[in-house]
Amino acid sequence: MSSGVYLLSTKPVDGKSPNVYDNPVFSNGGNADAKAKFSSVDGIDLSLHEKPPSDKPFRGMGKEELLRHSSKPFWRRLRMICISIVILGWIALIITVVALVLVYPRCRRADPVSWWQKSPVYRVYVPSYMDSDGNGWGDLKGLESKLDYISSMGFKVISLSPIYRASNYDFSVTNHTDIDPVFGNMSDFTSLLNTAHSKGMYIVLDFIPNQTGYKHPWFTESNASHDKTNEKRNYYIWESDDSVPNNWLSVYNESAWEKSSDRENFYYLHQFLKSQPDLNLRSSRVQEELVNVLKFWLDMGVDGFFVRQSAYLFEDYDLRNETIDPKVGSSSNTGDYNLFVHNYTFGLPEAKDMLARWRSLLDEYNGTERILIADIKSNINHVMRYYGTGRDGVHLSLNQFFLEINTSCDGNCISEHVNNWMSRLPDGKWSNWIVGDENTKRLTSRVNSTSYIRALSMLMMLLPGTPLWYYGDEVNMIDNSNTTGVESGGRNQLMRGLMYWNNGTSGGFQNCVSNSNCNGTWISPNNGHINNNVQMLNESDGSLITFLRSLTTLRQQPSFEHGYYTRVHSSANVFAFIREFDGEKGYLVAINFASSEVSGDFTGSHDTVQDKGAVEIDSEFIYSSEAEVDPKSLKLKPYNGIVVSWDYKAKEL
Repeated sequence: MSSGVYLLSTKPVDGKSPNVYDNPVFSNGGNADAKAKFSSVDGIDLSLHEKPPSDKPFRGMGKEELLRHSSKPFWRRLRMICISIVILGWIALIITVVALVLVYPRCRRADPVSWWQKSPVYRVYVPSYMDSDGNGWGDLKGLESKLDYISSMGFKVISLSPIYRASNYDFSVTNHTDIDPVFGNMSDFTSLLNTAHSKGMYIVLDFIPNQTGYKHPWFTESNASHDKTNEKRNYYIWESDDSVPNNWLSVYNESAWEKSSDRENFYYLHQFLKSQPDLNLRSSRVQEELVNVLKFWLDMGVDGFFVRQSAYLFEDYDLRNETIDPKVGSSSNTGDYNLFVHNYTFGLPEAKDMLARWRSLLDEYNGTERILIADIKSNINHVMRYYGTGRDGVHLSLNQFFLEINTSCDGNCISEHVNNWMSRLPDGKWSNWIVGDENTKRLTSRVNSTSYIRALSMLMMLLPGTPLWYYGDEVNMIDNSNTTGVESGGRNQLMRGLMYWNNGTSGGFQNCVSNSNCNGTWISPNNGHINNNVQMLNESDGSLITFLRSLTTLRQQPSFEHGYYTRVHSSANVFAFIREFDGEKGYLVAINFASSEVSGDFTGSHDTVQDKGAVEIDSEFIYSSEAEVDPKSLKLKPYNGIVVSWDYKAKEL
């Protein structure tokens, strides 16, 4: 039984009553206001003592006492709740971060681009560009003297027409490893190459593997005899027969077979001129000879090759007859090349395999990356096959579908051309765009609208890919009108006129002290240089030359060099697209290909377009440079293109 003090009373407690308690010890002598004092009861000390204040700091609970309290259920539950809250918070944070990473647009790393992807290509027909010695032919020294002009327009890659020693025609090569004397010599070529490289420029040569000239030593030896002792007897495609082996035609609408004057009852194949016999690329010896040609120029430092007539490299081994194209219908005119399906003489799979071997040679060669280009005038699916997969195709399979464009090609027409190409381009391959070359009617002659030419130039320069520009189109050169001496397969074609350098004699083509020191030019000049020439237009703010400079400068921006391409608008009038790259300015390119003025929103409600933008380029000078505009409300004159930029803004979730 526990001990203690128990105070009992039968009366209510009233501190003011003198008789509160029966026990007088509580009344304190009848003094109700006096404090009761308790000393002891039954030996128990009941006195109250004030504890003197301590100067020691408060130390809280000791370890044992703390452990005793912490083990109580309440504190255990509280600890578990707090720990759970922290863990759940971390899990929620991690989930949020992961979700943001997955949902938020990722920043794309800029893929490295090579020199042939960065710069547009300037195609030069050497005989017509610049004559340095007055012999009437453009030459390598003349071209070297104009490198600064070419570079000033933003072209760092120059593609040369054939410069090999040849007889009369470009493709009638007689020596693949020498320079034709009308263009200079090997020393001149070395100087051109070294000077170009010192200026950060690149030289691409034509490579002609399909045929040679009939005066080439290879053909001379092959034509001499079909004896087994003749190592070159199979360098060309020969067939022994009393009559023409089959119905194959050359591209010039005559039999593709010519009877040899030396090899009795033998015919040789020529898909082009009679003076250009086709090489037999099924021969391992011929393949080795051509590889040696490539190595020779690669050792010289050449930056790449344009493989000419690449679709004609192989023919059917069994020499089977070709049939009339059923799309054309039956015809008694069996002398028309275009009536036939050329499945035995054009675009055979072996041609692509040979290109892949040459590509492999270039890829393995020492030094700077070398480029391989191929031309094939065929349907788009056939053209795309030359790209191959990985590294087994050419770098550029030429897109020649713009070469026939004129002012009748409106926004829908342009959209169809662009979309057909872009939608079929193999993954990882690089586009290209061409509006002129030495075998097609000049751009100005077929378009005849400076505004349309500027619009088309804007398109090809700012679409993803490499543009190829034909010399002289920048000064609105036109086709020659004098058809005298023009022949199929010859050099003297109307679109290969003399370059317009100034308004002097022959347009400044010849560098002569006086006219008496110059020979006549190899091709007749025309008078187009009087009103359009480099000297007149080079510094003119409104000229096509200065317009090209602004375009080639703009296409160096990351959004054009690395960026995405999105078509946002196409109609009978306007074709518009956006180029953008993560963290960089975005650009709207809107081009009116119609002959009437249009206005409106050409952005297609693209979600990255900002409300305010700045005019970068306007082909018709409606807007001043850097003028602030609303990209969603633009006015375009006929054949007018405009580029509007806006600062990058990260997407909000």
